[in-house]
Amino acid sequence: MHLRNMDWLAGPPKAQENSMNVPQDGCRLRKAALAGIMVLLPGMAEHEAQTGPDTAAITRFVESQMRLSRIPGLALSIVRGDRVLYAAGFSNDSAPITADSPFLLGSVSKTFTALAVAQLADEGKLQFNDWVHQHLPGFILKDSEGGRTIKLRHLLTHTSGLSQWSGHDRRAHSQGHFDHIALARPPGVKFEYSSLNYIILGKVVEAVAGMPYGVYIQQRVFEPLEMTKSFVDLESSRRHGLVQGHWYLFGLEIPRQETQQPHPLVPAGFLISSARDLGNYLSMLLSQGRFKSRQVVSPKVLRQMLTPWDDGTKGAGMAWGIGSTRVGHAGNTATFSARLAMLPMEGYGIALLANVNSGPFFPGTATVMDGLTRILDGKPVETVRPDEILFKLAVLVLVIAGLVRMILTCRRWSHRGFPHRLKGSQLVAMPLIMEATAAAFVLLALPRWIGVPLRSILEYFPDLGIAIIAGVVTGAPAALLRAFILAGTRAEVTATQQRSPANTDPCDG
Repeated sequence: MHLRNMDWLAGPPKAQENSMNVPQDGCRLRKAALAGIMVLLPGMAEHEAQTGPDTAAITRFVESQMRLSRIPGLALSIVRGDRVLYAAGFSNDSAPITADSPFLLGSVSKTFTALAVAQLADEGKLQFNDWVHQHLPGFILKDSEGGRTIKLRHLLTHTSGLSQWSGHDRRAHSQGHFDHIALARPPGVKFEYSSLNYIILGKVVEAVAGMPYGVYIQQRVFEPLEMTKSFVDLESSRRHGLVQGHWYLFGLEIPRQETQQPHPLVPAGFLISSARDLGNYLSMLLSQGRFKSRQVVSPKVLRQMLTPWDDGTKGAGMAWGIGSTRVGHAGNTATFSARLAMLPMEGYGIALLANVNSGPFFPGTATVMDGLTRILDGKPVETVRPDEILFKLAVLVLVIAGLVRMILTCRRWSHRGFPHRLKGSQLVAMPLIMEATAAAFVLLALPRWIGVPLRSILEYFPDLGIAIIAGVVTGAPAALLRAFILAGTRAEVTATQQRSPANTDPCDG
């Protein structure tokens, strides 16, 4: 899940070097590296640093940042070329975690789906510029003509014209049907992250390969890369020690079990793997598609995968985000988060997994990833105290304030003798109009703006979802009570005026 495309790249470009200070030849080399990682030649890692990273500094930083960010458990693998430099698990509770412990990957799964499509392109079974309907004859959108203008390349680079909102469509998730979904814009015009792209690509892989998606990934990706702790379904991963996931709930980590997601959704966000296995995956990508003696994907196709969709120097590649200093992808499920990063110029690959959802508002794992890249770059690093706890406590205070406001309003209403009639007037209607407007914005407009339905907010960020619902639930009765109080006050004023001596004719009597 991703809100307004804020979290799909493995890290923000906080420490991008100034290209004005880079020699022209070096700048061209960096652009070529980020476009295709072809600068990652065998032996580069050994040539640049024989000693490897400071593993003690990595351990100290991770343990300290985990405590500050309240991350219950984390697994980490760092590779350089085909060498594993660091692999470890960390846990802040009694349950042990190792580099071999399975975690859900969230949207990092998309990179595996993109690799599957690339392998099929290598075999000549499809081309990136093929139309989707060439491989899925029954593929149709709400606008039947619009659906026939989407290429595989558009799906791979999130430029299909499908919206982020449509990526949360329950019918598409459960049934893999798309005839009720409309394009937000013509394909190839603009990047907009949507899981729907990879739900469709999962069906393409099945149709072209002639086997279920999970079988393909197991046989053609996991097995060649010796990813022995990687799975395509929750039940298998649980038998091999799937880590307990957690929710964040107003600053507390609450254990919660993930549920098996519908089959069509797996290619977009529900593969399972371990940090050590992901190290093998990154080693392959850093070695021009080769793992040990096996060519998993050709350098030519890999270069196309890792080229920005608009042929620039950074942006969206095929699943991967191409940054100025980093290539990567991030993902979340309701209770897990994952981040992969490759540092092309240095030749490092980093796999970072956590057993708590680390969303885009205050991404704890992003802070860990940023610190790790600084350590690998030989720069000093300090732990960062996140603002998330204060933010969540502020949200909780607002919820409590809403409840107190409603209670106080009830007391005021009771002191007025519970008037039963609500006579219409502009003054009386104002609290109801304001509350209805606020409720419509919070329940309808806000989810649309961030591109995520309220049900998904409740699933992924329960404290924020609870705050939204509580605000509406407490606000509506409070507004109604204020309207009754205003009506009662108005009636009292009118009665008083009618009884006032000023309203009596002095000539009477």
